[in-house]
Amino acid sequence: MKKYTAGDYRMNDENNLDDRDRVCKIRFDLKEMNLQPLQKERFIFLLGPRYNPKKPYDIKIVTKQYPTYLENYFKGMDTIKELYWEALRAPGDAVNFQRDPYLREQFKKRKFGKTREERLAKKAQINEFLKSNEQNVIAAEKRDAELGIGTPKENLEQRLENAKARRLLGFMDFEVDESGKEIPAEEGLGVEDKVMQELAVRRSKYDKQVQEQRARKQIDIVTPVQGISRQEYKDAMLRSDEHFNVSDHGVADVDIDGDVEAY
Repeated sequence: MKKYTAGDYRMNDENNLDDRDRVCKIRFDLKEMNLQPLQKERFIFLLGPRYNPKKPYDIKIVTKQYPTYLENYFKGMDTIKELYWEALRAPGDAVNFQRDPYLREQFKKRKFGKTREERLAKKAQINEFLKSNEQNVIAAEKRDAELGIGTPKENLEQRLENAKARRLLGFMDFEVDESGKEIPAEEGLGVEDKVMQELAVRRSKYDKQVQEQRARKQIDIVTPVQGISRQEYKDAMLRSDEHFNVSDHGVADVDIDGDVEAY
């Protein structure tokens, strides 16, 4: 049988069986996916015979089921995407610390100290920090509870001002108190009005801009501009009686020979 090279694209010859131009080969490094140990194991399991233990990080995906290279390329990228998303279903736990005691010891020495005394001192420091942080969190929660943060009492003053402003505009806002009685909103928890809040923000920005414009000082020019005033310019101009007049000074005539004659 007659053989053809890979660059032969004659499709009308039945002996031309070369189809390497449509095969797509995609290579990538497994390290660049940043997978956790269990996710990496799941990814290798899903690869099946595509995984080569001699080249553990060099992965190759070959697709040749479609008649064109572009279709095979899209199919290969879809395969990689499906493998990646399926591998992410595995837990992201750091099981290498549980499996490798030497790695645990190395991590412990790098983070907490090489000697036992250094590690105990670091542990006491961390416990002290956790206790102080817990106290700060409890104090912050109490302060938020007093201010009503996260409850309808949050921003109570602003809500009451909104209710009073809405009452002046003609809005009738009511609410039910703890006893079940209907009372005006300005006597209770107020009303939250986003339009008025936005207007208040815009007004504060406008007032700040006006204050900055008023407080803006005039910038002195580093290089002073030198020139003359309008009055000096007018004084330097010739008056009508100072203009040159031909009749007062005579006329000079030059003939062809170059002699000058005055009359």
